[in-house]
Amino acid sequence: MKNILVTGGAGYIGSILSFYLLNKNLNVFIIDNLSRGHKKLINKKASFFKLSLKNSKEIRKIVIQKKIDTVIHLAAFIRVDESIKNPSLYLKNNVEGTISLIEAVKNTLVKRLIFSSSSSVYGKTKKKISETNKTKPISPYGKSKLQADNKVIKLCRKYNLNN
Repeated sequence: MKNILVTGGAGYIGSILSFYLLNKNLNVFIIDNLSRGHKKLINKKASFFKLSLKNSKEIRKIVIQKKIDTVIHLAAFIRVDESIKNPSLYLKNNVEGTISLIEAVKNTLVKRLIFSSSSSVYGKTKKKISETNKTKPISPYGKSKLQADNKVIKLCRKYNLNN
């Protein structure tokens, strides 16, 4: 793992993760459309590309040119209240964006895709959560993350990516 692409790198978690990876002397490339992220959070040592996940042609060019071997996919809309008001927005961004990203990196040097899911896929529970728990999302946000989870598993198997 030398050349890492971080989607959503201008968000809170993405910016902290990018900082950590750069401190480990890894090459970090960030894709973020800045619709929810903040340019001021992007580490100056990272290479930044303002792109939508749906722009698979441009993402593919970056992945090939920069010899990306690992993708950490953090880009997603995360507001439950907003997802209830506009579920199709969450489906388009979280699910279709994930599919587009995976399609962009298939048959490249990328061998690992790390996907940031959400405990929201398990619904309301007071029990300790593990990946073996039954999924039962109660919001469009949770449903979109579960659908994206399932697409990641299916497409990573299809394209021989580790996830």
